[in-house]
Amino acid sequence: MENLPFDPTNWKPPVLSMACDVGVIRSTSNGHQILLVERRNNPYQGFYALPGGFVEDGETLIETAVRELFEETNVSLIPSELVFVAHLDSPERDPRGRIITALYGASVSGDLKARAGDDAKSLAWFDINSLPELAFDHNLAVKLVLEKLEIKA
Repeated sequence: MENLPFDPTNWKPPVLSMACDVGVIRSTSNGHQILLVERRNNPYQGFYALPGGFVEDGETLIETAVRELFEETNVSLIPSELVFVAHLDSPERDPRGRIITALYGASVSGDLKARAGDDAKSLAWFDINSLPELAFDHNLAVKLVLEKLEIKA
């Protein structure tokens, strides 16, 4: 087969964005809790979600996960503390368009000094068995994080 020259005028890039979300789980004397942020902006303004956001130019996925976690919660983890969980890629997962997220998880101990920042209106630690209504497909995301970290709900 002949290698035809590439004609960029006939090629359109796919309409796709990439994001990362992070499920941070901590152990307490009463069980396990997950860190959630209350969304300041639409879509899902006022709903809780996992900390996360869009990949910026020049970043790897793990760099995005670490950055977004810090920007939204002031929690500073290093890449080796995060475990890749899954890609969530349902075409309808985000009303803004086709957004695929790389989901990461982390199990932490101790009292992290978390505080809301960036586009998080507030944040809270929730018992994994008593979660609020979550934005996007984050109910599934939490389930996957717990399975990957082998934490029983």
